[in-house]
Amino acid sequence: RMMDVGLHHQFRYIPPPSTTSSIRDTNKVAKGQMKLLARYLQFDDGYQQCVGPQSPEEHWKLKQLKLLHLTKIANTPRRWIVNVPPRNGDGTGGPSFKRGAPVEMDPSRLLALCRLMALNNQDFDGDAINVLTYGLKLNKADEFYVPNMNDRLEYRAHICITRLTGLALHRYGKLDVSKETERVMAMDRGSPEWTASHVRLGEIQTMEVLNQMAVQGSHHYGQLISNDTNKPIHEIETVRKYPCGWNLSEILVKTVSAGLGL
Repeated sequence: RMMDVGLHHQFRYIPPPSTTSSIRDTNKVAKGQMKLLARYLQFDDGYQQCVGPQSPEEHWKLKQLKLLHLTKIANTPRRWIVNVPPRNGDGTGGPSFKRGAPVEMDPSRLLALCRLMALNNQDFDGDAINVLTYGLKLNKADEFYVPNMNDRLEYRAHICITRLTGLALHRYGKLDVSKETERVMAMDRGSPEWTASHVRLGEIQTMEVLNQMAVQGSHHYGQLISNDTNKPIHEIETVRKYPCGWNLSEILVKTVSAGLGL
C-alpha cells in the first residue's frame, strides 16, 4: 500500500448514517480522514507561493477541488496500491531472492494520483478547474484519472513519488538491503519469523524500485524542460523540500468540509 504515509484511517469503513448520532459520528470520521488527506497537498508544487485563502481565487479553488477528489477516492484501495507480482512468477514454491531479476509493476495509477496532487492551474490547457469540477460529477471513484499531458506536470508527479517513497523508506531506519536479503535467505523458510521478515523486505525492495523509477523520471523530465527553455529546472518549476504551513491545510479542510456539510 504505497500511499499509506500517515493515513492509518485511509481504508476505515464509514457506516451509513441512520440516526442523528450516527450522522454526527460519520461526519467526524470523514472530517478526520480529510485532515489526513490534506497532508498530501501541503507542498503546493508548481506554485511560487504556498496556496491558501490569500492566494489568487483560482489557485485556492483548484486546491479545494484536489482535496475533494482525494476524499472521493480515499476508500477505493486500488487507487492507492501498487501491485508487484511474486518474484518467482506464480507464487508457488516460496519467493525467490535472486538479485538482478526484473521487477514488473504498473505505476500508472500511482502516477495519476501524484499528477492530481501536483496539478496546477496551467494544466489541462488552463482549464483544470472545469475539468476537476466535471470529474467530481462522475459516479464512480475509478472513472477520473489525470493523464500525462505535459513534461512539467510529469516532472512534478515524479517528484511527488520520490518524496513519498523517500519518507516511507526513512521509516525503516538505516538498513543495508543486501545484508537484510542475506539474513532472510538464511532463515527457516516458512516459519512465522521468515514470513514477517520476507513481507518487510518485499515492502522495502518495492519502495526502493519505485523511488529509483521516480528519481530517474524526474531527472528525465527535468532535462527535457531545461533543454526546451535553456534554463535550469529550478528556475522553471517550484518543488519544495519542506511542506507549507499546516495552518493553510487546516483552513483548507475547514472550507471543504463546510461545503460538504460536515
